[in-house]
Amino acid sequence: LNTNGTSRGFKVADPLWSKNISKSEAMIRYLDGHGWLIRTEKHLLIFDYEDWQIKPSKPLLRNGWLVPEQIGDRNVLMFISNQRIYQGKYANWGKQIKRFKLINGSNPKRKFWKFDDVQIQFLKANEGGFAFLIRIDGLNIYHGGRHWLSSDSRIAEFKKAFSDIDGRMDIAIIPITFAAGLDSIHMKGFGLTVEA
Repeated sequence: LNTNGTSRGFKVADPLWSKNISKSEAMIRYLDGHGWLIRTEKHLLIFDYEDWQIKPSKPLLRNGWLVPEQIGDRNVLMFISNQRIYQGKYANWGKQIKRFKLINGSNPKRKFWKFDDVQIQFLKANEGGFAFLIRIDGLNIYHGGRHWLSSDSRIAEFKKAFSDIDGRMDIAIIPITFAAGLDSIHMKGFGLTVEA
């Protein structure tokens, strides 16, 4: 496939857009940087998307780019876990996408938020901002915000974040920041996650 989504001159349908998804099922796509996209039965969830790379000539989902016109009339929830990511740049997406909600976790005004058939619980992340536990389309999806495991106290905060979770997780995305040379801390974070 070329980066413009074509092969031998024919358009190729991206399964993320074209495949039917049932309740309690999901498709997940990594968007580079801190970004993730999850498509459920009725929703498209976008987490910490940043368009910080050099823009390709044809920005498409295949090459890690989200373009509002390509999202169409899907029901979109965009989650921002940290103010450094947001900085107001996605506020206009609501004008381009009919059903769009921006959930800014850098300073939520509530601990729980329920609308339509969606429930969101905001949980503290130790690198500033918040994590999200989302109950949606028969799934429990957890996005951990950002965690920095640089000391024993930070590891204790990381463990506490999991003790605040109510119920099971079907999908968990847990970004862990670590400095160069701290590979053992990174692996410790993974071990703590699995243990939780």
